[in-house]
Amino acid sequence: MKLGFFIQPVHPPSRAYADVLREDREAVVLADRLGYREAFIGEHLVDAAETITSSLAFIASLADACPSITFGTGVLPLANYHPAMAAAQVAMVDHLVGGRFVLGVGPGVPGDAEALGHLGSDRNRKSQEALSHMLRLWRDEPPYRIEGEFYRTVTEKSFDRDIGVGIAVRPLQLPHPPIAITSIRPDAKGPHAAGSRFLLSCHADQAREGRLARCHARPSRPAGLGPHRESLRRTAGDRGDRKDCRGTGQRVAQRSR
Repeated sequence: MKLGFFIQPVHPPSRAYADVLREDREAVVLADRLGYREAFIGEHLVDAAETITSSLAFIASLADACPSITFGTGVLPLANYHPAMAAAQVAMVDHLVGGRFVLGVGPGVPGDAEALGHLGSDRNRKSQEALSHMLRLWRDEPPYRIEGEFYRTVTEKSFDRDIGVGIAVRPLQLPHPPIAITSIRPDAKGPHAAGSRFLLSCHADQAREGRLARCHARPSRPAGLGPHRESLRRTAGDRGDRKDCRGTGQRVAQRSR
């Protein structure tokens, strides 16, 4: 059996920020030493209990401390990023960890969306478009002109091949890292978006306090993804389950102090 884990992580908001970040890093280092295969890291911008604000920065900080484990963003909320920024940062982290990286993406949470001023926007559609633009940046030749409903990435005026200006860096894993898409229920938009790019084969185990579905997929040639193996992992549950998990995590953290 191969094990992996996901850091929510939840801490009492009153605890010192430096202490909880150190504990979260130590958890991943220990998992690597114990032989865990994967560690997925979440992120939230405005949450005093879940305090990793950048999953990519957190993963980068562990690159040298964890020589074996594969890292994953759980998730990178693409609706909060311009695709050019997300593509560049993901490519850099993929190189820093030697290709031991899975790109987990999703629309993000309402609290962060409100803080960024786009609570009423369609975050699912924004995320799908952002991912499409990222894939094009990693695939197309510069200069770029990628335009959509929400985002625009153009490097035509600044492009200079001789000095590298206007050229997107590409990940170590080609054509791109494995991609995971989250969903809170089986009939949500995330799985449908994934289905437009993948041929899916899924198996789901359901429990009373939450459901976990793990799906593996082969890429679809018409989508332009090329012969690259993909993985789709969907975590599902309702809002009540999340609150229960959050409260339980806080109680465990308080007892362990």
